[in-house]
Amino acid sequence: MRFRGIVQYLMGQCILLGFATVNTWFPHYWFYFILGYFLLMIGIMGAQSAKALSRQKRAKSEASTGKRLFKAKLSEVNQAMMKDVKLKEDLKAQFSTIFVMFLPIMIIFMIFGPLKDVIVGANPEPGTLRTFIGYIVLYESLFIISFSTRIAASVNVRRRGFSMLQVPSEYIVTDKGIIGTNVAYTFPIKTKRLECNEDRGFVEFDITLAQSGAGGGVTRVRLYTRRPKDLYEILKGRVIIEGG
Repeated sequence: MRFRGIVQYLMGQCILLGFATVNTWFPHYWFYFILGYFLLMIGIMGAQSAKALSRQKRAKSEASTGKRLFKAKLSEVNQAMMKDVKLKEDLKAQFSTIFVMFLPIMIIFMIFGPLKDVIVGANPEPGTLRTFIGYIVLYESLFIISFSTRIAASVNVRRRGFSMLQVPSEYIVTDKGIIGTNVAYTFPIKTKRLECNEDRGFVEFDITLAQSGAGGGVTRVRLYTRRPKDLYEILKGRVIIEGG
């Protein structure tokens, strides 16, 4: 288990103990504890998003000052995408990954009430060790469900080689970087692979989300075009193949 996974596991256990403690000895503060927890999560996600947007804005500003080398308009990208018969399979696989990410939330909402009545009791006695242990068992059960689905999603991502597929609807390549719909990267781009698929009409490369300020995982950037070979020739001298 990587360091990041260990930290997430320990944080989950600490939060679990916090929920059990408040439920047992401070039930009248339950609402405020839940509110604080959600505000903290929103704050963390907001900070990560702001960091990613700031980095993307800087990359876009720098790449836009370069000399234009290649451009793919919306009509060209759409035409190439329509000819890619395997695109639906890729999008379907991505949807399944997103579904697995939200699956534990749906399961927890459905079983929380009945599971609480079975483990803790319909009317638990506040301030007792028995109630505290019951809540620990309850939240640990929910944590195991969440952690198991997360592991399943990670296995699926490792099998496919990427977590998200990013397909800009139009883009420009300059001698300083790539600018497109929700895409902005400066050269040189660090990647583990750069592939030209002439049959399906695209060039793609993998980039870790950490490089774009969005945390862990791998994004597969796919650039559709009628001229994939030309685009590949432009990019191959402007990327760094890690481990290659």
